[in-house]
Amino acid sequence: MQGRKERELSRRRFLTLKAVATLLMILLPWTGHAEETPPPPSTHEAEAHILAIVNGNVITEADIDARLSLLLASSGMHPPEEALLQIRRTILQTLIEEHLKIQEARRVARFIKNPHYISDADVQRMLSVMIRRSGLSPELFEDFLKRNRIPRFTLVQQARAHVSWSKVINDLYGGSIQVSDQEAERLLARAKEHQKQGAVLLSRIVLPCETPEQEKASLAEMGRLVALLQQGASFPVLAQQFSKAPEAFKGGDLGWITEDQLSEVERGAVKILPTGQISPPLLKHKACVLLLCRDRRLPGTTTTQEVTIQRFLVPAPYALDSEEAAQIFVEQAQEVRAHLLAHHDPKKTEQEFSGLKILPEETFLEEEIDQRLKTFIVNIPTGDISPPIVTPDGVMLIAVRKRRERPIVFPTKDLFLEQTRDAQLGGLAERHLRHLKRTAYIEIRA
Repeated sequence: MQGRKERELSRRRFLTLKAVATLLMILLPWTGHAEETPPPPSTHEAEAHILAIVNGNVITEADIDARLSLLLASSGMHPPEEALLQIRRTILQTLIEEHLKIQEARRVARFIKNPHYISDADVQRMLSVMIRRSGLSPELFEDFLKRNRIPRFTLVQQARAHVSWSKVINDLYGGSIQVSDQEAERLLARAKEHQKQGAVLLSRIVLPCETPEQEKASLAEMGRLVALLQQGASFPVLAQQFSKAPEAFKGGDLGWITEDQLSEVERGAVKILPTGQISPPLLKHKACVLLLCRDRRLPGTTTTQEVTIQRFLVPAPYALDSEEAAQIFVEQAQEVRAHLLAHHDPKKTEQEFSGLKILPEETFLEEEIDQRLKTFIVNIPTGDISPPIVTPDGVMLIAVRKRRERPIVFPTKDLFLEQTRDAQLGGLAERHLRHLKRTAYIEIRA
């Protein structure tokens, strides 16, 4: 009887830890033996199959395959076939917009006779930003691309489109946006006052709704994104790929904001939105919005907590897709955990257990970690180590090294000015993109 109870507890622990494994691998990335994304279809055949022409530039099936592979590998999604078809259509629209943005930068470059308007160095810097946001070193990121058979050109295109569009919009419209120092001081003082009354940490996905037909399409697309999120997809990855808002490149991160910074529709949704949950699709002026409430600050909060963790991985040479497959690695991880707690010397433990992988210590603000992961880390006392966590790469342990209180830092005037300016430029950018679409030659063959 006692044996059955212990086995049942073991089974429940395995299922619980398995449920957070994908989240851990997304938010705290690792490389190893994760199951690879299936390769795209025959390269030559895909390249020959043209799906769209944008002012003479072609988009092929290979382009769609590469972007889809990147999306699936980085988000942990496994959507059904019918959802994949719609995702491919959405990716096609994204690639059309990227071509238009790059073409517009080239048009401006010709007009001002500056062939280096967008340089390779600019694109490389943006690639470096993208890699840093992935949480991987450049070497590990390259390994991620190779393991998942993702051509590097799909990242280069994303980086070039982002750099091109930022430069074009800033040059065309940046001079028309004026916020006086007095107005900035007034707005900043009001924001700080509202922050004292509480704030919410939000992420957002935005799709345009200019016409009734577009509203219907955007609501349907939001419904598909909600379904993917419910299956465990990463909100930041979906926001970066599909959102049309200025903050999309940052994974939809709006940061800490107060209610007065939201529209009436968004305020109403946020008031009843539990921490860690997503809202239903919301319709506001010319936009369909999906919100993720990541955390809340109570009125009067003046400090936040910082946590330093370290990860240890017992790697597995094959996918751990069952309790039986994972058992031997779980047992080894338990031995590693006991050794670490007894000796407090990761180097000595690494020498004792051949193949053990140790990552450097990492520091996060607890409030900015995904709520599910935050709940998990909060339950590990400082100086302690988590139970074994089964991941696709092997079995992981997380040690909480230290916690400390940090004062909340309010935005400076310069940062507030930049945020205000970016918000206004975002509206002008969307309008300019609509103009490019109306005047472009776009032939869709898909």
